[in-house]
Amino acid sequence: MPASAICPSCGTASTYRRLPATTCPRCGKELPPDLVQQLETSVLQEGVPTPALLLLGTYGALVLGAFGLLLAVLAPFNIGNYSIDGRSVSGPEFLRQVGVFWVTVFALTLCIGYLLWSKRPWIRPLLVLYWVVMAAGILIIPTAGGLAVRLQGVVFLLVFTFVPSILYLYVKSSVVAYFDWLAARRERTRASGGGPLPRRGA
Repeated sequence: MPASAICPSCGTASTYRRLPATTCPRCGKELPPDLVQQLETSVLQEGVPTPALLLLGTYGALVLGAFGLLLAVLAPFNIGNYSIDGRSVSGPEFLRQVGVFWVTVFALTLCIGYLLWSKRPWIRPLLVLYWVVMAAGILIIPTAGGLAVRLQGVVFLLVFTFVPSILYLYVKSSVVAYFDWLAARRERTRASGGGPLPRRGA
């Protein structure tokens, strides 16, 4: 939630939705240290809402990752339906051909879901790495169309998922504010010795 304060220099009331909150957005002058601390504590304590796509991605990744790994566990017993490039195969054959890639992708998916759920501020590079792994898989796994089809798949992935993900994670203001808040909260927790953030007015 945002925090509001009146600048002692110009008397303007301003709302701070992200950190750092050290200067007045109207006159540009530095705020007093005690006011800065109060604003930062308020923003850190109240928090920044989790962006909708990240919230959806959290639970989607947890469910998808767990389901994908479950299929990998069942594959040696040939339980379930498996296919490669539209061609039905047995579970053991599926593991032999794409098992390493399959387990890597869904283990990474499950890991991403857990890290999003636990609000780790450094997860953005891992989200980008996910699409790099997917692109590598497209190039490695053989398809009926050969290399040309695989290259088309990589280009499609870059244009419609990789680039939009970069823009969403590192450019969109609400997402940047959310990760800035997570990082600031982590630093404040470390500075306080791992204890809870102080309550306002304490």
